[in-house]
Amino acid sequence: INQTHVQEAMIGIKRNDFWGRQSVHDMKTLQEKSSFEKKELFAYMLNPTETEKKFNDVRVVKGRPKWDPIFQSIAKMHPKKNVGVMFCGNPFIGKDLKKMCIRYSSVERGQLFRLHKENF
Repeated sequence: INQTHVQEAMIGIKRNDFWGRQSVHDMKTLQEKSSFEKKELFAYMLNPTETEKKFNDVRVVKGRPKWDPIFQSIAKMHPKKNVGVMFCGNPFIGKDLKKMCIRYSSVERGQLFRLHKENF
């Protein structure tokens, strides 16, 4: 899969979200390069040395994270915007994240936390 395929897919799913705004606002986001290398992230995930380390918006947590402060911080950083929560892992953690997404979504604030998960 290459960048063109991703862009075409994103354009194909562009539609109104729950509040009537467009789900995909800026296609430039797909073209931005991350400020860290994949190898750096992978190496840290194999041998975490801190409780939590951030790679831009990607967080690697050693142990069980404290979800409330994380969701509160993200809600404040992105007011009136939808937030995608990506997770791949243990289904028990996925259930916790689903509860947190429901807890922090708010029609009054115009903010929806959406969980995208894959369990194995």
